[in-house]
Amino acid sequence: MNSLKIHLPPSDDFPDGKGIFETFSAVNGVPALFEEHWTRLKNSCRELNYPIDVNPSEIIKVIQNGISGLGRKKIRLTYCPDSEFFIQILEAKSLPREWKLTLSVVEPAPLAAYKTTNRKHYEELWEKAVQNNFHDALMVSRDGKILETTRANFFIFAHRKLITPPANGKILPGIARSKVIQYSSQLGIPVEEREITLEEALAADGFFATNSLIGIMPVQRIGEIQKEKICPQIKELKANINPVLICSPICTNKSEQPRR
Repeated sequence: MNSLKIHLPPSDDFPDGKGIFETFSAVNGVPALFEEHWTRLKNSCRELNYPIDVNPSEIIKVIQNGISGLGRKKIRLTYCPDSEFFIQILEAKSLPREWKLTLSVVEPAPLAAYKTTNRKHYEELWEKAVQNNFHDALMVSRDGKILETTRANFFIFAHRKLITPPANGKILPGIARSKVIQYSSQLGIPVEEREITLEEALAADGFFATNSLIGIMPVQRIGEIQKEKICPQIKELKANINPVLICSPICTNKSEQPRR
């Protein structure tokens, strides 16, 4: 690449099209999980044959120069194959205590494993969910297998362990998802990656969604099934992992690892 055009659009509106994007938090001017998100963006571009050659330190510098004040921001990086890079720095929205999810039966998207800007189907499902007073839509395949929400990966707690759908090309292999798996194991909570039927999910002790902006978000209701309270294991996971996942950059310092 001979030149990289960097744009800083003022809003999070972005047209569908041919491109790859990442979203993550920045806390007090420091991008959280930047290395993991950058690696996924770069790998996605390589696998989709989108040539990219840019020094990530240049991106970090633009982000840090564009952030004013303390607090948490939402960062969106969007790379288009025509050598344009869009960096959006937005105010992070306040988070609810838990989510309510509606159910949507879908065919897995052909590029579900990639975070592409071709998201019209996801946006339509999300908008319909919000119009009906839900936070998001939990997508279920036509054969009754749980996939993910339009914006997050999905976990259940059942049989004294976490269970999440496998990263088999039908879901996005989320950065937060991988961190939850890693840190849950450190906390002594077994994690199993396998298919989950809708029936099994609804009968679980508890469930949550996760991405790099919301961390672990307990789910209180799926369709017509409502839990009276969030199960204690998910509360413990949220208390231990969210401060690391969305409030500070991940690092290898043991003092910053989640602990009981």
